[in-house]
Amino acid sequence: MKQLKLLALLVLLQIASFQLSAQTVCAIVKIEIRQELSFERQAFDAKMVISNGLDILSLENLNIDVLFQDVDGNPVLASSDPDNTNALFFIRIDSITGVNNIDGSGVLNAGEVAEIHWLIIPAPGTGGLTPAGIRYGVGATVSYTYGEESQTVNVVPDFITVAPTPLLKLDYFLPADVFGDNPLTPEVEPVEPFDLGLRISNTGAGFADNLKIESAQPKIIENDQGLLIDFQLLGTSVNDAAVSNSLLADIGRLDAGKSAMVSWLMQSSLNGEFVSFEADFVHSDDLGGQLTSLIDAPIDTHILFHRVKVDYAGRDQIRDFLAYDEDILRVYESNGGQSQVIDESSSNVVTNLGIVDGKQKYQVNFSAIAGAGFARWSDPYNGVKQEVTAFRSDGKLLPSVNIWQYRIETDPGVFEFYFGLFDVDSTGQYEIIINANESNMEPVITVISPQHGEAGTQLQFNIEVTDSNPSDALTLVAIGAPSGSSVNFISGNTWQFSWLPQSADVGIANFTLNASDGTAQTTAHMQLIIAAGATADPNLSVAISNCQSELSLNQSIVYELKATNIGNIDINSATLLSNLSEHLDTITWTCQAFDGANCPQNNGNGNVNHVIDIPTGSSLTYLISANVTGAYNDIVQTDASIQMPSGITDIDVNDNTATDSDIITGLIFKSGFEDINNTTCN
Repeated sequence: MKQLKLLALLVLLQIASFQLSAQTVCAIVKIEIRQELSFERQAFDAKMVISNGLDILSLENLNIDVLFQDVDGNPVLASSDPDNTNALFFIRIDSITGVNNIDGSGVLNAGEVAEIHWLIIPAPGTGGLTPAGIRYGVGATVSYTYGEESQTVNVVPDFITVAPTPLLKLDYFLPADVFGDNPLTPEVEPVEPFDLGLRISNTGAGFADNLKIESAQPKIIENDQGLLIDFQLLGTSVNDAAVSNSLLADIGRLDAGKSAMVSWLMQSSLNGEFVSFEADFVHSDDLGGQLTSLIDAPIDTHILFHRVKVDYAGRDQIRDFLAYDEDILRVYESNGGQSQVIDESSSNVVTNLGIVDGKQKYQVNFSAIAGAGFARWSDPYNGVKQEVTAFRSDGKLLPSVNIWQYRIETDPGVFEFYFGLFDVDSTGQYEIIINANESNMEPVITVISPQHGEAGTQLQFNIEVTDSNPSDALTLVAIGAPSGSSVNFISGNTWQFSWLPQSADVGIANFTLNASDGTAQTTAHMQLIIAAGATADPNLSVAISNCQSELSLNQSIVYELKATNIGNIDINSATLLSNLSEHLDTITWTCQAFDGANCPQNNGNGNVNHVIDIPTGSSLTYLISANVTGAYNDIVQTDASIQMPSGITDIDVNDNTATDSDIITGLIFKSGFEDINNTTCN
């Protein structure tokens, strides 16, 4: 797994802070939001074992050069310099035992054995553009002296196959205006949450797997006027999935040519305007730095205007980002595309049709638009939220997010109010229906409080959110909930709160539920009463073995992959993964459950990637059958891992991963020094 640290360097926030001699003083506040992006990627472990069989002489001046070549035998560049972007591979020594060095000054004492591991990471593009990838030869030159003699050994190259890599393009979106309390007015204005958005697009030829982005709470790093201002990161959504209490955006697999839309719900305690927004990232030099980075620099930032839907036939239903790049309005789509939006506000004519069938109607006319278009007009309701519907002249009903009310603060406490309309391939003629006689009702939260739980026992309960208008899109977020808890959408009007309290959580926990229908919001106070219980010791283990150390080509083998709950609490929604060697094919498996566990599937093929429920004391065993392929001296390495669900920490992570590594006839280097006499069952 490769990890990057993504830094969103905020943003200058201009806030009307206090009044002095009837003049407004503007304060500048700078915040930063740190994020960490991680995903699985290719890496190779090259291993060499050198045994000094001499009784009295040391091997001195030991030097090992690892060499790379293409399939035609031409040398290719590998480098340990993370800034050398001309190289096709990043290579560094991962571990070395038995010898002090291999740079020409190494000494291997008489009768001793040295073992060296190199970490090899391909640079972007090394794997080509097709799923088959590209093969490369990896060999080495070993030189040393003993007594008066010098020796050089040319290690015959073996082949590795590099699969195509992903390349991630990041676009961030942040609104210009944020609305909280205005300190210049005597009343306390309500805080309005806003989105920090991200579109992450895979423009590479390979897929990114287990892709995750985790955010930290915003941190104020500059506040010269000492304003009493607070920023909060409330929750996260991915591709419009319901916002939960987690700040982790778990995207999963992102295939080549695909995009994901992420939104972090935030709020500011004071009114303000973002006047600068920058984003940057840092990649660890230990994993290749700039050489192996799979982030397409630079990261672009945009001023978010609104979330809309580009609703061409066959498109997904995920909302897109409508944003300004300086004075240019563009829509950034969930399919990875983007286009300039034609603004026809200046040609727009609005006609009041009066009350028809008890509803206020307007007619909107502007020039027809090919592609994406936008128009705005003054809001006669001065920001009082209305239920609004728009029909195009050809009968199309606009998605509810494509017509909206918004405001612009022109001076401190002074606003202009507008309706905005977005559409694609617009006819330019619309009938707007306002339910002016019907007030929008707040959503209703139904949940029992207080809830009683016990330390060490999973606490779960359902929350119902209903609304008088069944077409409203409802969201629910928990503010100030205990660390490690989550509120997740189940179905219909039901969300589920889940938390595993620990002994330190014994007592009373208070937090707030906030439900929204996109216009109105409502809150409910929640109280959790946690009693002392048995100490919770979550502990999952995984093992994998075929009980062999040497394999033959075309041999049929069986791996036993076993997941066991050796802790004292039941675990639901753990993740069990296998990563089978590229030197295995015709892979099938069967699952057996013991002592209360259940198999997600009884049989299947390929790698295991299952979410499992595994009660304490129970286990799952997968028998994985495969055929050995590859070449002489290939290493057949198969890995397995088990992961706790979010919010639960394993008391012993050392048994959460396992590896079975076997040799066909040798290791990755054919130097003649490898020890292949290990016959212990792994």
